[in-house]
Amino acid sequence: MPLIVRKRGDKYRILESETGWIAKGRTGKALDRGGSRSPTSLRKQAAAINIAQARQRGHEIPKPE
Repeated sequence: MPLIVRKRGDKYRILESETGWIAKGRTGKALDRGGSRSPTSLRKQAAAINIAQARQRGHEIPKPE
């Protein structure tokens, strides 16, 4: 499921795009570790997770050089 970054309260959080819930990893903890006041780093993190998930599903996405 693709991830997006949205503002929740006073912090930006990584959310699941379909449900709007805070994205969690295998251990049940939030992927963004509690959010951030700046969306820039979270957007990069969400993009990296989206790419990794797409590769796991079999999409051929070239790695950066």
